[in-house]
Amino acid sequence: MSDDEDVIMEGYMMKKGDVGPVKKWKKRYFIFKQDGHISYYPDNQDVFREKGHIDLNKATAVRKTQAAELPEQFEIEVPGRVFLLQPPDKRKRLAWMEAIENYMAAKNGRGSSNSTGSAKEVISLRQQLALKDEQLAAKDAQIASLEKRLASMRDGGSHSSSKSAAEMDHVSEAKIDALEATVSSLRHEVESKREQIEQLERQARTPNTSSGKEAEIKKLKADLQEVLQDQVRMENSLTEEIEDLKEAYFKACAIGIVQQRKLRRDDLPPIAELRRKCVARGTPWSGYVDWLKKDLPNK
Repeated sequence: MSDDEDVIMEGYMMKKGDVGPVKKWKKRYFIFKQDGHISYYPDNQDVFREKGHIDLNKATAVRKTQAAELPEQFEIEVPGRVFLLQPPDKRKRLAWMEAIENYMAAKNGRGSSNSTGSAKEVISLRQQLALKDEQLAAKDAQIASLEKRLASMRDGGSHSSSKSAAEMDHVSEAKIDALEATVSSLRHEVESKREQIEQLERQARTPNTSSGKEAEIKKLKADLQEVLQDQVRMENSLTEEIEDLKEAYFKACAIGIVQQRKLRRDDLPPIAELRRKCVARGTPWSGYVDWLKKDLPNK
């Protein structure tokens, strides 16, 4: 992401080419600056090799297309050409279109003198939300990968080798770590979103806030509230998932030690009772094995 103060918005989009008999879609990195130029590059690491640009000072229209196969596609019309663009999701498409429309309105005298600055502030916050969404998606993918590996090893558990069992324990621990890290991150992000909402409310109460800015603040506040609610729901869901996984992990550890010591299950208290006792003593999940080795009798 660029640190240039002139940048209103930036990010990846697909762009449909206009050269050759077959118009291909290519992924490009776009940078929208306050001079009204949206330049595009091969990627965000190669922003010195411009592939082209869109001059919004000459643009006549920006609108969403009706392409059913590309639901988030929109177009920018300039004299002699129409640029077809496809952001990765609806949130980013709305952000791009809003930024472009605000610039065009200010250029044509339909907006306040600080419309472009307001757009930059609002879009900057939208970019932060989009980045958080991408980070959460990456975490979800990591957790899904661990779940898949864990399920695969559990399916073959009855005839797995001791090496596979050890690997399963390692994956279980890694999955718990990943989930707990995700919950911790979500809690931090939820607090951050609350602070952003409070800041927006303070801005909305400022006497010299323009009506256009008030509308932007209201819209962004609604977006933040929606993300906040989603994250709270995800945090609650992950907290329950972590607890279920810890319970399953304790059971697996207990069964392993019972089998290793050749103990009779009938001579032992129920595993659920053992875990309640273990948790009541403040034992973290990473200490389950040591606790069980000390608490369960040797034959």
